[in-house]
Amino acid sequence: EFETKLNEGAEKGAKLAFPIFKSAITGMTFQDAKGILLGQQDAATQYFQTRTETQLYNAFSPKIKTSLDQVKATEIWYEITSRYNKLPLVKKVETDIVKYATHKALDGLFLKVSDEESKIRSTIASRKTDLLKKVFDFADRQRQK
Repeated sequence: EFETKLNEGAEKGAKLAFPIFKSAITGMTFQDAKGILLGQQDAATQYFQTRTETQLYNAFSPKIKTSLDQVKATEIWYEITSRYNKLPLVKKVETDIVKYATHKALDGLFLKVSDEESKIRSTIASRKTDLLKKVFDFADRQRQK
């Protein structure tokens, strides 16, 4: 039940991601776009992570908290981890399960973004729109120079 509620919270938060990503795209400067196109293999992922992570955290966190509170996971996790952290010679763990779970959800989201970026950069068939085809064909030609 804990895992189900954790996943539900992350899914509810993920639904709020679209407008945040859209805002990052519409706020992109020419220099940002050029840096993404001609930059490192994960330049788009880095751009989105830098521009959206705080907003995404703020969107995901309440949804995850609500889901975890339903199964009393926040209380139980805090109690267990607080006791654990008092043990000598152990590596301390995060006592705030909402913070931990939210960061893990964002890690998963940006892993998906990174995977998609990698496909678009490396596989012409993944460039599904005319705009992606034109833009990345240009980037490919620039790299060959």
